[in-house]
Amino acid sequence: MRGAYLQGCGELGGRVAAAGQDRRMPRPPRDPLPDPLGSGPFEFGEAREADIGRGRLRRDDISHPHRGLYVPAGTVPEGIEGRCEALLPLLGPGQWFSHATAARLWGMPLPKPYRDDETLHVISLADGEANGRSLRMRRPGVSGWEGRSARGEVRGILPVISPADVWGQLATRGATAMGVTLTREWLVAVGDHLLTGPRVNGRRHPLCTRAQLEDAAARRRGARGARALEWALERVREPVDSPKETQLRMGLVALGLPEPEVQVAVDTAEGVQHADSETVRAGVLRGPDPHSDGRARMLVPGVLRGS
Repeated sequence: MRGAYLQGCGELGGRVAAAGQDRRMPRPPRDPLPDPLGSGPFEFGEAREADIGRGRLRRDDISHPHRGLYVPAGTVPEGIEGRCEALLPLLGPGQWFSHATAARLWGMPLPKPYRDDETLHVISLADGEANGRSLRMRRPGVSGWEGRSARGEVRGILPVISPADVWGQLATRGATAMGVTLTREWLVAVGDHLLTGPRVNGRRHPLCTRAQLEDAAARRRGARGARALEWALERVREPVDSPKETQLRMGLVALGLPEPEVQVAVDTAEGVQHADSETVRAGVLRGPDPHSDGRARMLVPGVLRGS
């Protein structure tokens, strides 16, 4: 409406409208960064070699996520992956994203949702060349760890500890937050998720096997959290759709009820459905309600076909 009015005011209106558009649209920097600095994270030493001064580095088209590291706007994705990509130039040989950070990257469920200010976890896997020196990363906003037995994979461009070993790491105090230990029940929920995997095009793609979980637990035997892993491993099941389903299953057992089966195919008056859990002896099932946007409901024998 305002634009149409200004266009009707002749040349002066056109100038005012153009000025308004200029204020709304961000202008490109007058001195763009030279290649390859403009295409991704770079260190302060690289900026000095390119004759880029501190004043240029302080402009709002460059972020400064870590000491000595700079990231041009729009060159890394948002969220946990972008933060990890920004830290990538500072990782040394044998350093991998681990613990809660690796869990986020693999899409594992955790008790609290991701926050942009949460600590990044990096583990340094020691080798014969360490000579007793600590290889732990020490930077603000980064929790550094050291280890020997974990296995890593490259996910996209990011070095990440493998899913089974991340599950083992989550039993360690401080793996998700300073001073916090993940409960045994949550270790079961994460294990359920790993064996079930995300659903892609209607098919499940497990992130690891039970044998890999057993191997991860065995390699941590005697370490902190080992007993919790052994307890959880006995109770991991698949396929399981969500942590809430895990919590329901374990809650029923804690009340003294038989352990429910998971994802049971149920022939109902509305067709075949897969219940979240089943208690055969009680004749009660819990599953998604097709009339309530996926929210759960109790399916009692009266709705079963032929009952």
